[in-house]
Amino acid sequence: FCYEEIQKSKESGDNVFQLIDREVSNVPTGSKGMFFHPYLLGERAPYWDPSLRASFIGAEMAHRKAHFLRALMEGVAFSLKDCYRVIENMGIEVNEFILIGGGSKSNIWSQIVCDIFGEKVSRPAVSDASFGAALLAGVGIGIFSSLKEAVKKCNKIKKEYIPDYSRVGLYKKLFKIYIKIHDNLQSIYSNISSIINEGEINEI
Repeated sequence: FCYEEIQKSKESGDNVFQLIDREVSNVPTGSKGMFFHPYLLGERAPYWDPSLRASFIGAEMAHRKAHFLRALMEGVAFSLKDCYRVIENMGIEVNEFILIGGGSKSNIWSQIVCDIFGEKVSRPAVSDASFGAALLAGVGIGIFSSLKEAVKKCNKIKKEYIPDYSRVGLYKKLFKIYIKIHDNLQSIYSNISSIINEGEINEI
C-alpha cells in the first residue's frame, strides 16, 4: 500500500515510517469517520475467535490514503484498548502504561495510544523484545540479583506522552462505535470464514 513512500525513502534516505507519520499527522482525529479492525489473523484477546477478519469501515470519496493509514493506527490502538477492558473488568489496578516494540518508535502512533487510553504513556530508551530476553539472561547468570533490579538499572524512560483531552473525549465516543462494529459484523466474519474453509473461495 505504501509503494510510493518506499520509493521516496530510497531516494531521500528518510525512514519510510517517518514519511508515513508525516502523512498521518495531517489527518484529523477519527480519520473522518473511518474505522479499521486489525483482525488479519483472526483475533486472540479479548475475543479468541479465529474467524474474525480485518476490515475498513466508513470509507467515502473524500478519504485519501493518509486517512486509511491513520485509521489503521487508530484501529490497532482501539484493539489494545479493547484488550484492556478485560483487565478493567477483573478489577486489576494499573498505574503505568509503557509502549514497547517497533510501533512505539512512532511519535504519532504513541500519542494516538495515549489519547485513546486517556492516560500518560511512556516509551523506554530500548523497546525491542530482545532487550527483555537479555535482562532475563542477565538475571540467569547472576549479573542482576532479580528481575526488579535488572529493570530498575537498565530500563530507562526516554519519552513520555501526555493525553490531549481535546481528543480523549472524541476517542471515547469512537471506541464505542468500534466495539459496535465488531459486535455487528462478528456473524458475518464467521460466514466468510466458513465459505473459505469449505473451499468455495480458492486461495491465490
